[in-house]
Amino acid sequence: MCNCFFCFFDIAMIYKPHFFSFTLILLVISFIGCDNSSQYPSPTDTDTHIPDLMFEEEEDPNHGMKEQWIEAIHKAAPDVDWRSLDYKARLAKSISYQSLKTRSNGLEFFANGKIIGSWNEKGSNNQSGRIMITAYDTISSNLYCITAGGSLYQGDLNGNNWTPLNEQIRFSSATGLQLLRDTNGLRILVGTSKGVLYSDDIGVTWEEATGLSNVLNWGSIQKVLGVNENSPYVYALVREWNYNTWNEVVRLFRSDDKGESFTRISQANTNNTGSYTTHDIWINHEIDSICFYLR
Repeated sequence: MCNCFFCFFDIAMIYKPHFFSFTLILLVISFIGCDNSSQYPSPTDTDTHIPDLMFEEEEDPNHGMKEQWIEAIHKAAPDVDWRSLDYKARLAKSISYQSLKTRSNGLEFFANGKIIGSWNEKGSNNQSGRIMITAYDTISSNLYCITAGGSLYQGDLNGNNWTPLNEQIRFSSATGLQLLRDTNGLRILVGTSKGVLYSDDIGVTWEEATGLSNVLNWGSIQKVLGVNENSPYVYALVREWNYNTWNEVVRLFRSDDKGESFTRISQANTNNTGSYTTHDIWINHEIDSICFYLR
């Protein structure tokens, strides 16, 4: 809260007979004085040409400032993780959206069929970006990728027919992308920094895995790996907080049902093992159910 508000309160108490006139004047001052644009200025464009940056494989020189600005505009209480709130809100919105619509031959039906239409993408086709994680389906020969912006796409080996599969939910800070198969068909499993989700209908609907809810309070999912497309085992390396010993821990979780639920199988105190950044997992996809854990 800015100082001009307190000035308004004090003066209004002293000059009670002229309360309304002072109120009007000082409210104007308060709106001017409380402008946070100087404290949290928006990121500005630079003279740097984006294609040149991409060619030289360099990072945007103002990337760090933009990250700081994003943190500043999401300021919250010390015990509130705004990324967790954002993740839960987007997931709830996606579930609500799925319950309100149906799809048939490319058309979408809302409000019990009173609204019918199809979506057509409009806008710039020259935006910069990057692919963070990829997966290849050996059966259909389709490619899947998650972009830095949190979008999941499906395409073919020719680089054509790219289709977004998560238009109603953003996979921010993707930590894993696995394609799993069984008698029911293909399951797409996506790990994010705050949860693991899966779809059995090529992205039409998404379900959240259970067993990883603690990370919503504090921490992040570092990596999600499946053994191979025919194995039911999926591993998740998670950074969390131990509220009993009051210290940061790294926990390894395993799913035996293709990512529907996770159970903790290992825990390491970072006071003993070092920073969570030194922990990692790796899987040889030709060997079933073996996960190598470096800590």
